[in-house]
Amino acid sequence: MDKKELLSMIEIQLKSFIDSKRPKDAEVCKKLDFDYWRDGKTALMFEIRPQWNDPTNILELPFAKLRFVKAAKIWKLYWMRGSGK
Repeated sequence: MDKKELLSMIEIQLKSFIDSKRPKDAEVCKKLDFDYWRDGKTALMFEIRPQWNDPTNILELPFAKLRFVKAAKIWKLYWMRGSGK
């Protein structure tokens, strides 16, 4: 499997994971939604929600990051703790 096929497979799996977490109801999606972006060897997953005291301000809050380690040929998963670290 070459690099392009591997990244394509990761893209499909990320999309499938995020789609499984997204709310099915359109009204709920306005209040809480999930998405991701991928840039080469890094993928960031985040939730999308209005700010609690200003609903016109939409926040994208990251909750997990995937990073490909080329030397080991593995993906590492990082997540944010409750402390914000």
